Amino acid sequence: MKWTAGIRTIGMLAAQETGGYERLFGLDPQLLHDTVFTGAAVFFLFFVLSYFLFNPARDLLQKRREAIAKDLEGAKASREEARRLEEAFEEQMEQADKVAQEKVRETEKRAAKAETVLIREAKKEAESIRLRAQEEIRQQKRQAAKDLRREVISIAAAMAKKAAASQMTVAIQDALVEETLREMEEDTWRGC
Repeated sequence: MKWTAGIRTIGMLAAQETGGYERLFGLDPQLLHDTVFTGAAVFFLFFVLSYFLFNPARDLLQKRREAIAKDLEGAKASREEARRLEEAFEEQMEQADKVAQEKVRETEKRAAKAETVLIREAKKEAESIRLRAQEEIRQQKRQAAKDLRREVISIAAAMAKKAAASQMTVAIQDALVEETLREMEEDTWRGC
């Protein structure tokens, strides 16, 4: 109730000023002038702010959009370049693997050839060593036979001397032959 009383009081005061209860506020030329002036000021303020604040902000945002688009294009180009470089790198790695495998094959072939040559040379060397050893054995056999002949001759000469010096009986001759053979065997085994 207090509210309604306050509104009635305001309404009465307004009515007394205007001369009655005709209107709550009056449309006079001053109010119309103030309204037009305020509207023009708002529009003027809007255009001024638009020119000094909104347009630079729009320009800044446009430049930022362009910079972002340019960065995205650069990133896309960099990504494309990285992909291309990666493909080139993979291709080079494949080529390097092929070259390495080829070199390994060539090395294996050379090693096999060298092995064959070494085996062949080793066989030749072994054969020449065997032939030299056989020749050396033949020479030693010939030398041993010569030495044995000399020994037999010297023993026979010694026996002839002994036989001539003494009278020999059959038992003495057998004993001398046995002794001579025993000496020959001992000398033969000592020479080997």
